[in-house]
Amino acid sequence: MKIAIAAALIAFAPVASYAQTPDSKPSAPTCTMAMDTALPAALADWTKPEALPAGANGATQPDITIGHAYKVQLSPVAAVQYPVAPKKLKDGSFGGLFMLTVDKAGTYTVAFDSGAWIDVIHDGQVVRSSTFGHGPDCSTIHKMVDFDLAPGHYTIEVSSAPKDTAVLMVVVKN
Repeated sequence: MKIAIAAALIAFAPVASYAQTPDSKPSAPTCTMAMDTALPAALADWTKPEALPAGANGATQPDITIGHAYKVQLSPVAAVQYPVAPKKLKDGSFGGLFMLTVDKAGTYTVAFDSGAWIDVIHDGQVVRSSTFGHGPDCSTIHKMVDFDLAPGHYTIEVSSAPKDTAVLMVVVKN
């Protein structure tokens, strides 16, 4: 009887595939090579990020280019005017806003080098992530979040970042 009850509870447990856990990277594997030397081709630009200050409101969002890495300068989250309030907003953390233009429908991955909350906003609504996880083994990519996006303009909201600088990159997954 106890087994049947446990099985029923597991079968009906909610699965939150869209949830993000900012600080959930498994312990680093033992790497026999230098970090970031075996990145997939789509992430090749990760090791040469361009400096870019994050926006703090809708009028100051800098455009980011798909396939290019950026070393972003973030602001204290209290100073950022988020178009949609992030689910995770830690006091004393950092964040910012970025503009992303998508020309072709597909799955886009937002890569980030530390634990942070990443939201993509379109027409005032949060776009639900399709998957999330950590970066490739032996890389400095802490977090990767996938979003299925149609052509259009999007705001990437970063919140609850632990430090005021980070590396950010968006790539096409398919």
